[in-house]
Amino acid sequence: MAVIPLCILTNACKKAAPREYAVFNAPAPERTEKATLSATLIVEVIDVQNARFEDWITKNALIPDAATPLRKAAQAWVEEGDATIRETLTLSVNSGSSSQIQSQQLVIAAGGKGEFEARKPGISMEASVTIDPDSRECAVHLNPATLNPDKSTVESGSRENRSVWSRAELTTNISLPEMAYGFLGRCAAEKPLPDQKNSERWTSLFFLRADTNLAPQSVTTLTSQL
Repeated sequence: MAVIPLCILTNACKKAAPREYAVFNAPAPERTEKATLSATLIVEVIDVQNARFEDWITKNALIPDAATPLRKAAQAWVEEGDATIRETLTLSVNSGSSSQIQSQQLVIAAGGKGEFEARKPGISMEASVTIDPDSRECAVHLNPATLNPDKSTVESGSRENRSVWSRAELTTNISLPEMAYGFLGRCAAEKPLPDQKNSERWTSLFFLRADTNLAPQSVTTLTSQL
């Protein structure tokens, strides 16, 4: 087998595909000061057993713009089976503007007296962002809302089923350091037990993280916070 020197192979690549070679070795374009500032908002709704959350807040400070410790605890509860990530929503917004997103289904659910109702389970959100390029903080105004079926019940005195839905909605303003988790709020929830006759108290936790395009972020920086 003939051995081709590396220098000859490199020169051959230059001659065979000069355009591809030039693109591969081209320097990355520099970001100008006039580039539009933007952020990717990550909203998570995590259902947690109420006892878990109550125990955590008796031992830790819950700071709205520094909720990474609680988000880390919630991830551990997910791995242990005491929490579930119900929704994860991402939305890109330019600084000084607003965006809206909906992730929903159309469901025909049982209503009262043999009627049916149209429901849209899922999550929707509208958000506006203002980014401070000096402090790298994001001032966010948002109103996430979720709608999910809880259970079906039989109306008293009849055999008709009526679906029960759980809606959680909040509107808030929060300023976040770059790549830090913020705590938006909590809503009470119920989850049916396997026997379908009883339920247990759960808490829906709303988290937000805002990543800006001011500078490339390394995965190591983010994972070190978690």
